[in-house]
Amino acid sequence: MGTTPRRILLTLLTLLTLFLLGTVIVLSTVVHYFGVHSRDVITQGDMDRYERMSRTADAEARRVVEIEITGVEGEGDGDGESEGVDWEVLVPQETEEVTTPRIPKIIHQTWKTEDVPEKWSKVREECMEMHPDYEYLLWTDISSRSFIATHYPSFLPTFDSYRYPIQRADAIRYFVLHHFGGVYMDLDVGCRASLTPLLFVQGGVVLPRTIPVGVSNDVMLSSPRHPFFGMVVEELPKSAFPWWRRFGTNYPTVMFSTGPMFLSRVYSKWTTRITEARREGLGQEDQVMVLPRKWYGKNATPEERETTAIFSHFYGSSWHECVFVFNFSLLFLSNPFRFPPYSLSLS
Repeated sequence: MGTTPRRILLTLLTLLTLFLLGTVIVLSTVVHYFGVHSRDVITQGDMDRYERMSRTADAEARRVVEIEITGVEGEGDGDGESEGVDWEVLVPQETEEVTTPRIPKIIHQTWKTEDVPEKWSKVREECMEMHPDYEYLLWTDISSRSFIATHYPSFLPTFDSYRYPIQRADAIRYFVLHHFGGVYMDLDVGCRASLTPLLFVQGGVVLPRTIPVGVSNDVMLSSPRHPFFGMVVEELPKSAFPWWRRFGTNYPTVMFSTGPMFLSRVYSKWTTRITEARREGLGQEDQVMVLPRKWYGKNATPEERETTAIFSHFYGSSWHECVFVFNFSLLFLSNPFRFPPYSLSLS
C-alpha cells in the first residue's frame, strides 16, 4: 500500500517537472525569436537628439516664414535681427545636420465608418489640436478596400478572404504606412506630448516595445516606401491562414496572421537581415527603432506615464480583454516568481 502512493507521487512530480521544463524551453524560444534587439531600443540620448532636431526644424520654419513676411532675412531692427523675433532662443546652439524629418506629418487611424464613436472622438480631437500642422486620414472599411484595390490589387483577394474584420483593420495600417508614411495610431491611443521628435528617427521606422515579448502595432511610424514595411506587406499573404490552419478562436488567429505576433516575427526577420548587411559594411539608414515603455506609455510606471510618456492608452473593447489574458498568461509563465515586474495594461 505504501509503495503505490509513492509511485503515483513520483510520477506526478516527474510529469510536473517535464511540463515546467517544456514551458521554459518554449518561452525561451519565443523570447529569442520574437525578442527586441537592444541596439534598436531608443535611448535617452537618442530622444534628446530627436528633440534638438525638432527644435532646429521648427526654428528654421519660423525663419522661412519671417523671410516671406519681411522679404529680406534680417530686416527689422537694423542689427541683423528681425523685429520681435529672438533667434538666439528659437535656434538651438547645438544644431544637427537633419532639419527635414524622414517621417511625414500624417496621422492614420481606422474605423468601420466615418462616424467615430464619441468616446474616441475626444481623444482624437485632442491629438489633432496638439498637432495642427499634421494631416489626418481616417480609413474606413470602404476606403480601405478601395485603397487596396487601387494601389495593391494583388493583395485584394487576401484582404477579402480574412475571416475577422480586425485582420483587415490590421492589414490596412501596414499598407498606408508603406505607401504614404506617417504615424499610425489606434483610436484608443491619445497624445500626451508632441509626436514631432519621433519623426526624426534615423532609421525611418518606430515600433513600440510590448510585453511579454516583441513589438505592438497600435502605434507605428514610418517613412514612405520603407523597406521594412515592404517586407511586412510581402509577408502578409504568407501568414493568411487557410481554413485548415486556423486556430480555434479569433484571438490567436489574428495575433499570428496580422497582429502584433505577426509584426514581431517580421521584425525578427528584419533584424537578421540588418545584422547580415552590417557585416558587409552597410549603414543604419533603414534600422527599425523600438520605443520603450517610458515613451510608449503602455505598461509604464505611474511616474513614467506622468513625466515622459508621449502616448496615453484607453481601453474598453473585448479584443483588449483577450490581449490582457494572453499577455498575463505568458508573462506569468515566463517569470512566476517576479510577477508583475511592472504595471500590466490590457494590451
